[in-house]
Amino acid sequence: MKKALLIALLAIAAGVAAWRLLLCKGAPAAAPAEPQPVSETARVIREGLSIDLELRPLSGRRAREMGEATVSFKVTDASSGEPVRGLRPMGWLWRREGNAAPDEQECRRKMKTFLGGFLSAQAEVDLNSFLLLALNHDNTISIINPQIAFSRTKLLGLVTLSGRAADWAQDGDRLYVTIPARGTLSVVDLPRVRVAANVEVGREASRVLLSPDGRTAFVGADGEGAVALVDTQALGRVALLPTAEGRQHFSLSGDGRWLWAASSGGERVQLFDVERREAAAEVKVGTGASAIASSDSAGAVYLARPEAGELVMVSAARRQLAKRLRLEPGVSGVWFEPGGRWAFASNPKDGSVSVIDSAVGERAFRLEGFQSPDFISFSAAFAYVRLAKSGEMALIGLAELEKGLAPPVFRVALAQKAPSLAKGVGLSSPFARTWAASEMVVAAPADQTLYYYREGMMAPVGSFLNYGRDPLAALVLDRSLREREPGVYRTTVRLPESGLHEVGLLIDKPRVATCLELRVAAAEPKAAPVARVELTPLFDPSVPLAENAPASLRFRMVEATSRRALRPSEVAVLVFRPPGTWQWRPAPRALEDGSLEIEFPAPGKGQLRLLLAAPSLGAPFGSLPLLKLAVGGGKAEAR
Repeated sequence: MKKALLIALLAIAAGVAAWRLLLCKGAPAAAPAEPQPVSETARVIREGLSIDLELRPLSGRRAREMGEATVSFKVTDASSGEPVRGLRPMGWLWRREGNAAPDEQECRRKMKTFLGGFLSAQAEVDLNSFLLLALNHDNTISIINPQIAFSRTKLLGLVTLSGRAADWAQDGDRLYVTIPARGTLSVVDLPRVRVAANVEVGREASRVLLSPDGRTAFVGADGEGAVALVDTQALGRVALLPTAEGRQHFSLSGDGRWLWAASSGGERVQLFDVERREAAAEVKVGTGASAIASSDSAGAVYLARPEAGELVMVSAARRQLAKRLRLEPGVSGVWFEPGGRWAFASNPKDGSVSVIDSAVGERAFRLEGFQSPDFISFSAAFAYVRLAKSGEMALIGLAELEKGLAPPVFRVALAQKAPSLAKGVGLSSPFARTWAASEMVVAAPADQTLYYYREGMMAPVGSFLNYGRDPLAALVLDRSLREREPGVYRTTVRLPESGLHEVGLLIDKPRVATCLELRVAAAEPKAAPVARVELTPLFDPSVPLAENAPASLRFRMVEATSRRALRPSEVAVLVFRPPGTWQWRPAPRALEDGSLEIEFPAPGKGQLRLLLAAPSLGAPFGSLPLLKLAVGGGKAEAR
């Protein structure tokens, strides 16, 4: 009986195993789950506030390689649990000295030292920092860390582009920069301080604008008479929206669905459906457009026509001409203030700024006496006006407009030299807002300086040198703790070395200064990259290049296993003069035979080094043979 029962049980077990095997047979093996980042947490209660700290390494291969993590402080009322909003916390992270528990007095002393901003007393990770970015007159972008306490700057990095830039746009740690001579959109990886990709968009790439979600870049391809759409995830051009010849001007609706576009050589304003990538309407307005601006709240699109001396108003809802507002010849720029009701039109020719009330479609005020106003930007309280022929800037008050009163105009002594004396002007705004509503960074190209201005002052409160380069435009990269969710203050940092750390948090109202203990886990060791690329120079490195003349070099790069020729987007190039005082990052161009070609302006007589890389294929800079080049005589060799 027992034997029969045992045989039956074994048969059932075998049948179940066979059934499981049958179910699993042919099913694809599940991909190994990506390891989830392990967060570190801590909590403290001070002054009626419950403060929860979390450090979470960012998921994703790239983030792990970069050692990136988010630091979050969740601040709630200790009694009710309700989030505490509107704080402006400051924080620092530093390595623990010894194994003693955090001491509040020592914690406050350290934070007071960090607040001084001295280079000799810096936290391992500063949670309050911001970086300044300058788009320069040459082919570079400066990345500057301002040291306010010393009234000096620290150049963190210099990105070399493949040519002179026209315009830029920022999305997180990425910059999108147009290079007219190349017809490309350069994608700059700010943490790595390099160009990650060059996307071909069309001849004479000029203006660039990002969609609200950052997934699409709109680029004016002036030489094509079109606006190019670039997928910022796939890094490729996905559409070309034809307009007309000349400089392209365009503006997006608030949701990013509709694109209004016009060109200097065309006579129509066109409306494009971004999702369908096709024209939805067009309105005849006349030739000579120099600027366009749209406002969802006003339901209008404004177009400046300098030769005609008018602003053309188009109804966004009816998609037809609403009005022609006669101003003065020379009106060339138009911007809407943040509320969307008031439009500001600049006229460098007669030195005036017109304020348009979009609610009635009429000019409310004409302000005079400006020295060639060419750029306008806004804070919550003022319109900032760049004066091209003056070292001053002008501020126009916004509060009085709602009362029907003429806005006051304030003059601020800014630069030593007028912007018109610089090596170029550029298309991008020289104004960059900081995280504070009343602070602005202003690029002064002729002074080769960035000025830091606080509203209410009659002069800048600080200045940052740009190392001999003319800054045509400025951007602020905010690295500080900001309220991302109700009561949650967060920023992204580079992970410090593993070990026991302290995190100091300072809150102004209510006054809280406290430290929390945090252990940072050791990062997984990186596997050494294995180069899978072969490089073959198609030029003689021993032949000197001509001095101060364009140089052209050909080479072949193939994937070692498949023998596939590499695409230009897979290849990074660096040409420099030791010890690095001169450098150039040319963008390679594909030739019909599968080889690649680069062009760059050879400097004066001396030695150069050529480095090639294919990072995505495990061939970073230094893994492929370095090529030595001579300029203007002498010998050079490959090794």
